[in-house]
Amino acid sequence: MEDNKSRNFKVIGIRPLKGCNKHILKNLEEESFYSFYNNYKYTDGKILRINPNIPNGFYAPNINIHAIVGINGSGKSTVVEILMRIINNIAYNVIGKQKSYAADELIPIKKLRAELYYELDEKIYCVKVNDEKYEWYDENHKSYGDSTTDLQHLFYTLVVNYSHYAYNAFDYKSEILGRYKNKFWIESIFHKNDGYKTPIVLNPYRDKGNININSETELASQRLISLFMLFELNNGLFHPDYPLHSFELKYHRDKIEAKIKKAENEYWPQLEKIQKIDFKTASEFILESWSTLFINNNKDAKVKELSEKYLIYKTISIILKYDLFYELYKQQSKLKENKDDTSSIFKFIVSRIKEDTSHITLKLRQLISFLQHNGYDTGIIGKKQLLNMFKKWLPNEKTFPLSQLMDLLPPPIFKTTFFLSHKTENSRIAKIPITDLSSGERQMLYSLSSVLYHLQNFNSIEGNRITYNNYLIILEEIELYYHPDYQRKYVQNLIDYINVLGLKQHKRIDILIITHSPFVLSDIPKENILFLEKGKPRRPDNEDDTFSANFYDLLRYDFFLKDNAIGLLAEKKLGIIADICNNKNRFYQLTEEEKHTLRHTIELIGDKFMRGYFTDKLNSFK
Repeated sequence: MEDNKSRNFKVIGIRPLKGCNKHILKNLEEESFYSFYNNYKYTDGKILRINPNIPNGFYAPNINIHAIVGINGSGKSTVVEILMRIINNIAYNVIGKQKSYAADELIPIKKLRAELYYELDEKIYCVKVNDEKYEWYDENHKSYGDSTTDLQHLFYTLVVNYSHYAYNAFDYKSEILGRYKNKFWIESIFHKNDGYKTPIVLNPYRDKGNININSETELASQRLISLFMLFELNNGLFHPDYPLHSFELKYHRDKIEAKIKKAENEYWPQLEKIQKIDFKTASEFILESWSTLFINNNKDAKVKELSEKYLIYKTISIILKYDLFYELYKQQSKLKENKDDTSSIFKFIVSRIKEDTSHITLKLRQLISFLQHNGYDTGIIGKKQLLNMFKKWLPNEKTFPLSQLMDLLPPPIFKTTFFLSHKTENSRIAKIPITDLSSGERQMLYSLSSVLYHLQNFNSIEGNRITYNNYLIILEEIELYYHPDYQRKYVQNLIDYINVLGLKQHKRIDILIITHSPFVLSDIPKENILFLEKGKPRRPDNEDDTFSANFYDLLRYDFFLKDNAIGLLAEKKLGIIADICNNKNRFYQLTEEEKHTLRHTIELIGDKFMRGYFTDKLNSFK
């Protein structure tokens, strides 16, 4: 049996320190340890382990799940934001002040004084930040952070929060350092193209607090196409009520034309500074390097034209945006002196791009696969035809890994719309686009696809690059738009979907859920929950565990609902009814119309015992 302990990864908690900016600290307490897992204690400057009550591999061999709960204003988001700030400052120090064309420069946060603790392979690590300075060491006093390779001893943090009021850059004005003018640190860690080098990313992207829902829908659709196909090929359903119906493909000429113009007018001028050739000549060298793709290809001139333009754009884009290829381009350029040598630069770069199997080259691999298989035409392609095509292209596969499946999806020269099936009331099959789903259904798909998309990208990164094997996934306000049944199924669905990805065995995931949902909390044992009240960690009044607990008890005790687990209006009406039923004289003072209203209101009470009690009381007054 596999030793799960050896694969353990947990983010243990944070500890704000004296002198931390009050804007950062808000209602949290200095020097107080906010532990995400209750089998760790902070004592005399050290973290002490207490034997856990939860079995190893409780959720899955490589997955831990924990939560933060508390009423609004208790400090849940503040804890998460301090953790994010610590990761930002450590990344700023370790990665340095280097700029990447596709990603904003990292910006340090002033007056941040806090500690972050995590456990990896039975060893506890501490990251201590004091303004722009930092210490990073393990329990054996070994120090880290001298080079970017040390980041592999850290973890990658993915934050998913669709709340309208979260992460607005203007809310962080007081943290701007003078030398950065009007730049906000949080803007630098939204979704970006840096090859997952910086160990944190926020989703969805926000521009000064605003989410572009149309952009989100387009991104989610691209991710969901592969996930729906994956489950169909493995004889399952990604969404239980909506099987895949069909694809509709159209040439995406406008998009490709916009991209080639961007490559010529915006991207290439940056690379031309290194290699003094014009865009037309560079394009010819790039196409020459990719020329074997078009041998024995039966597609028409329109496909060839769009494919060539995309190859030019994407090759230039990859060289400029990703450090590995940019450095290779600079190195090769120094070695070449004449025009013939320049041609070999692109042949070398293209050969390295062909070897890359990460998310960086995914869309190129899709185009290569399309040209090699002569696959796809414009128009509607039904599910049965799609499944047969994929099985033909992967004939010896018993299962279909997502990484291979994504390579076979329609390339970017097409605009791909996918449709789902849904049974109508008269049992007919309706064809619907994803935009016809309810807000709750779409939210579930967007949220899950974002997590799975990034995990798959993490899983693809190999070779001579910063590679993270441990991932902290923070899910805030996950119950937004969700019916209670979706809330009830969320944790199990998330685990099932992650398992389908087939992550490499050494990859480990720690999931932190910030929630107000008792349905979600009932899937998490109390030992894995940080309870907050007015900025302080505290234990709930109820001593019973949260796992599989009664929802009423969860609301009353674990969410610190001090009064009742019913609506305030209902509570007030019950108080009036109780007062009348326990005071015969008051009952006789009512008019006949008021007595009728009283009896009618009692009949509406859902609790049978309470309804019967009040009814018997009134009957006794006759």
